[in-house]
Amino acid sequence: MWTAVAEIAGTSKEQVRAALDVVEELVPEEDGAAEVAMRAALVEKYNTVRPFLRLLGESKALSAAPGGRRVLAAVRRLPELSRRQVSKKPLLPTVGLFRFRLL
Repeated sequence: MWTAVAEIAGTSKEQVRAALDVVEELVPEEDGAAEVAMRAALVEKYNTVRPFLRLLGESKALSAAPGGRRVLAAVRRLPELSRRQVSKKPLLPTVGLFRFRLL
């Protein structure tokens, strides 16, 4: 792999590895703080956008692509989910869930 990277970069494997060492030194290790901050910001903004959730679910633009149809189906469930009590029913069906992570 290092040979292929060096060929594409037009340099030696040693220079690529040295550059990687510099990047690892300069870029802090991910501790999840960015994701926590994003979730906190979303919680604060939820009350602002809540009145528009029903309108968003009626949008024709989201059904323009096959991937958009899945998003639209999920968006249409948002008003229902916002009224549920978590302790009584699961928020999401257990079939077909995907786990997303920040890259």
